[in-house]
Amino acid sequence: MRSKIQTPFTHRQYMLSQDFEIYYYSDTRHNNVDLHSHDYYEFYFYMEGDVEFEIGDRRQALRSGDFVIVPPGTMHRAFVVNTELPYRRFVF
Repeated sequence: MRSKIQTPFTHRQYMLSQDFEIYYYSDTRHNNVDLHSHDYYEFYFYMEGDVEFEIGDRRQALRSGDFVIVPPGTMHRAFVVNTELPYRRFVF
């Protein structure tokens, strides 16, 4: 049995659950978000797209299979370079 697991992207920058959340996103019209931080760890498993990830003062292009760990209180954001390609990732 297959169920729909994709989550619509939201600009919400806080958790709804007090334990953890897992999201699967696949966006073709992704809007970039401003630099922001959280009071919890955030993990990205990158699967597809033309995306750079900015953490603090460093910006790195992502490749399929990359895993990004963002510590609490660290300014970060994903920057979509080519919006024609889908941006697929899991966020924990």
